[in-house]
Amino acid sequence: MICPRCQVHNPPHAAFCLSCGFKVELLKDTPAPQSSIRKGIATASLAVGAVSFVTLSLFLVGAITSMILGVIALVKSNSQPDEYGGKGRAIGGITLSAFSVIAGFWFIFDVLPSFYQEQIARNEFAAYTAVKQVGWCQARFFEKNLRFATLDELEAADLINRKSVEQKGNNSGYLIDVRLREGRFEIVATPIDYAVTGRKSFYMTSDYYVHAADKRGREADGDDPAYY
Repeated sequence: MICPRCQVHNPPHAAFCLSCGFKVELLKDTPAPQSSIRKGIATASLAVGAVSFVTLSLFLVGAITSMILGVIALVKSNSQPDEYGGKGRAIGGITLSAFSVIAGFWFIFDVLPSFYQEQIARNEFAAYTAVKQVGWCQARFFEKNLRFATLDELEAADLINRKSVEQKGNNSGYLIDVRLREGRFEIVATPIDYAVTGRKSFYMTSDYYVHAADKRGREADGDDPAYY
């Protein structure tokens, strides 16, 4: 134990300083001074910044909040260093928030568009295959009956499952319809929600070619180019 008067080291069990006689036993029960430096704002900035980074800036709300708290913490720690601290935490919160904003914009303008484009491509291919499937069944039906058929007739002839076709259309976000027109058939597949579920519309008639074009949600027809 160090004597506060003469700075001499004393044994832990000493009641009085061995050098100057100061009553050092009173120091044994005195609690150690606690730090009064406030770091709550800086800690909050770091915590919100961390959450913002993980959630890609929480639609910017989390990032902006973290930055504001971080700036406040830095200003206070610089102007009132005896009362406020946590510069490192504040800087960490601001840094994480900045990265979260960058990551958020990257996700919104790069990842999401790519994801939607891939989904649209999958939906369009599913609609195309559904049209081809129904067209193939029409060809099989015509070989035996010398006429074309409705979906119900194709199903009755065990050539197709109507619910399966309709389900494929619903899953791909397309409306698939089969019509009979004076000795020929028409199969149309149109996106239910244009530019969201698909862009291309598909069409097939008795020539068995699939025609497709971006019709902005309208039906395709035989004047549109062959798809492939």
